[in-house]
Amino acid sequence: MKLPEPHLRFDQPAIYRLKVLAAPDFPWVRISNMQITLEGSTEGKRIVVLVGKVADQAELHGIFSTLYEMHIPLISVTQLRAESDTTQGLPLPINNSN
Repeated sequence: MKLPEPHLRFDQPAIYRLKVLAAPDFPWVRISNMQITLEGSTEGKRIVVLVGKVADQAELHGIFSTLYEMHIPLISVTQLRAESDTTQGLPLPINNSN
């Protein structure tokens, strides 16, 4: 089944999943409205997943800046669903092959 292409817009809300790498003793604080869960660990570090609705690309950039200031390496970023998508609940892959 081929999923529809997401409508990537920098000025629209979307739900994102960010995967980051953090030290085991890192004191987590609230980052925007992201839900924080532990996915696993590798080489003595924790793989942490942040999922949440982001108002627009400016807010997403702010989240990236916060992670950078906290010295937390970013592993991956995935747009799960754009606010305007009608395929509720289905993750939409971002096609970067253009």
